[in-house]
Amino acid sequence: MSEETRVGEAGPARAGAQDGVDEAAELSAAAQARLAAGDRDGAIALWQRAFRALPGGFGYAPRRATAALAIADAQEAGYRETGDPARLHAAIAALDAYLGGLDPTDDENRAGVEGRRAELWAMYRSASAPEGPRPAPKVEPVRRGFDRKAGLAAAGLGSAAVVAGVVALAGGLTGRAVDEELKGVTARPCEGDDPLDPCGSDSAREQQKTELVAEGLRANRMALVGGILAGALLTASVTALIAGAIRGRTRVQARAGQLVVRF
Repeated sequence: MSEETRVGEAGPARAGAQDGVDEAAELSAAAQARLAAGDRDGAIALWQRAFRALPGGFGYAPRRATAALAIADAQEAGYRETGDPARLHAAIAALDAYLGGLDPTDDENRAGVEGRRAELWAMYRSASAPEGPRPAPKVEPVRRGFDRKAGLAAAGLGSAAVVAGVVALAGGLTGRAVDEELKGVTARPCEGDDPLDPCGSDSAREQQKTELVAEGLRANRMALVGGILAGALLTASVTALIAGAIRGRTRVQARAGQLVVRF
């Protein structure tokens, strides 16, 4: 290919690129005028046309960045005025369109636009979740105390143990009184009719002894049974208390708002 041919082909290309630059400059100026007049959406539309009119390539990246950033700034201002997150989304889309057509080696122009995009992305995430990130649930140990059912069972068993203890005590006291009375009866002189066996022939004395012995046996049995029951019920009561203490051990409650999670 001759030098004349290459120059001839390059001439129209340069002329076309310059036409795009001139058109973008006119559109950008019109966009500034629209923005100053209060027509933000009209200005954004003109900047978008200016961005599309600019040719690609390394040499035109700064102009394309200026147009993309102008669109993003106007969309951000619209978001601050209306609170509509779609404005931020449109701003990010404008910057993405610029970054998508940027030369991979153009780190100089990329850095500023990517930094601006990061700012808008953070705002968009915050706007999409107005409440913001929720704090981690507060974790605190909570003492529940004794389990209610186990406590009631322990109280009932304890009361029954007290009653059984009273019965055992009454039996013991009765047996002791009977024993003392039996000693008094046996200490009295025998008045039987048979001189060879005056005590055995004393029917009143023998009958009284028999009755006292029988009563003493009943008292001893009552004391023994009451003591066994009291011991068994007391043991069961202590077991219920221990079980209640175990079931009411310290648990962790994770509180988030009004929700309480136990585990």
